[in-house]
Amino acid sequence: MRERNIIRQLREMLSVSDRDIPKTLLRFKRETEEMKKELEASPSN
Repeated sequence: MRERNIIRQLREMLSVSDRDIPKTLLRFKRETEEMKKELEASPSN
């Protein structure tokens, strides 16, 4: 139910078709994972 809400928000923000949403979510997830790794690797923490 919450996921459906998130998908609706993503669709509105990006104006993507339903077919492209899984790809968009995967890319978003990958990018956030990379950002987390970079934050963990940075010596400033």
